[in-house]
Amino acid sequence: MKTDILIIGQGLAGSCLSWQLFQQGASFSVIDRPFLSASSRVAAGIMNPLVFRYLTLSWRAVQNMTSSKDFYQKMEKALQTKFLHEITIAKIYSETDIELWGRKALMTGIHQFTDGKVNYPFSSEDVNYTFGAGIVNKSAWVDTAMLVQKLREFLLRNALLSEEIFDRENLVIREDSIHYKNITAKKIIFCEGFRVSENPLFNFIPFRPVKGELLTVRIKGFNTQMVLNKDIFLLPLGNEIYRLGSTYDWDDLTEEPTKNAKNYLLEKLKSLINFPVEILNHEAGIRPAVADRRPVAGRHPAYSNVFILNGLGAKGVMLAPYGTEQLLRLLNENITVDPEIDPSRFVRK
Repeated sequence: MKTDILIIGQGLAGSCLSWQLFQQGASFSVIDRPFLSASSRVAAGIMNPLVFRYLTLSWRAVQNMTSSKDFYQKMEKALQTKFLHEITIAKIYSETDIELWGRKALMTGIHQFTDGKVNYPFSSEDVNYTFGAGIVNKSAWVDTAMLVQKLREFLLRNALLSEEIFDRENLVIREDSIHYKNITAKKIIFCEGFRVSENPLFNFIPFRPVKGELLTVRIKGFNTQMVLNKDIFLLPLGNEIYRLGSTYDWDDLTEEPTKNAKNYLLEKLKSLINFPVEILNHEAGIRPAVADRRPVAGRHPAYSNVFILNGLGAKGVMLAPYGTEQLLRLLNENITVDPEIDPSRFVRK
């Protein structure tokens, strides 16, 4: 089989990339194994333009919040599926947050997401907010599990996806072509998620995969339309069902849920609300993060026909469309990608 582009992986990065290639009428094929877990299938998918710890703008937030929403809305319309949801985030203050928000919430850039409000008066006494709360507007969350699954079904219907484990031993890279089993391609793009850290082609990139765990819970009698955030987040899904997360573990990179993470999340939740909690599900996934907290998108420094789109990390839903756009400009027009996401930034000059 001949194709122009071979994509390895169909998590969030591979899904966004393959979708855009299809829209452009490109010749491509995807290889991915469905039952291998991926962070995209267990991610909360929250698009938060702010970094609460320092109350700063997330990297590229101003330019990407609107464009990423537009990207997902167009995909929703074509796939006839709803997976993008507008939300408001309530940052529940600790004692030190009051001064921080009072000093920075009105700063240029940040103010467009806080609407200049330093303290929000909750109308419900169900939330423990001794020191108040700050509100982040214009946020959203993406049901990444649904997005990936619907895109998978779309690719299968169009004979664009092979469900198998990619075997690097069968990959042959030549100057003008890529060969894998019975496939001949002009280019190959790796979107393998955290497994890219095992790929010898990209061992020069300082990947720092991190495990995250989430609980799906039912909280009877409690109702909020906001995402509550204080060390952890509580994301409302409707009908008293919530997603509770998340944890960060750089040492245990197994994909098994742990009792310690469950207890940590439940204890943090107790500091926010006083309602009985029923656990419906407990999931774990590995985020494909990079040491400098920037994604990687671009050409391999030694192979002109080998590319990567990876390392989206905790801000993946906001950054995936941007990384996709940058990579496609390189592929189609040979326009250099943003130097902050170019994999060559890790190559010594």
